[in-house]
Amino acid sequence: MYDYGMGGVWVSVLAGSREAVEERFPWLRVVTVGEPSWITAEKLREIADRWIPDTMRFDIERPDGWLAATDANLARDGRTPDRRPRLPSDPPAAGPNRHQRIVWKHGYADEPIVLYAEIDSNGFEVRKVDEYKDGRLVRADRSAGAGSTFVSDYFIPGIDVINQAPTFDASSISAAEFEQVWDRAGRE
Repeated sequence: MYDYGMGGVWVSVLAGSREAVEERFPWLRVVTVGEPSWITAEKLREIADRWIPDTMRFDIERPDGWLAATDANLARDGRTPDRRPRLPSDPPAAGPNRHQRIVWKHGYADEPIVLYAEIDSNGFEVRKVDEYKDGRLVRADRSAGAGSTFVSDYFIPGIDVINQAPTFDASSISAAEFEQVWDRAGRE
């Protein structure tokens, strides 16, 4: 599963084990929470079928689409030997940051609908602002978050890769546009 730190099931990878996934894709963190005692195998399949689109289901032996593109982008950018998530103790990346706006198409009443992010040259969030349906803006940086808004420790792929997920509509924004949203969120 790869969820940009949002806490939801986002990707399904068919593999023999968690270890096999993490060995093949070191940048992908598999999180297991354990299954509630009431869940049956049938119910688990129903949840996966309902919430994970076909475009986000992969076989470890034949990765394609988003999974292959993300893996190739990391390798191209020289992250092949050590593609682990950034740790809080890691120094900030050198180089220009990128800024993005993602419209998240979903039906959750308590989740943000627009995600703004400043991402460093290594592909990790520096600052972010979540915008909610009621117009509320909540911001976070590497030192602090608020509520469910926090800077993710996971690699954030490029817009072209994010847009492969049918629930996201990502676009680049300027640093000035991001600063405007960041400032507005700080006044709330």
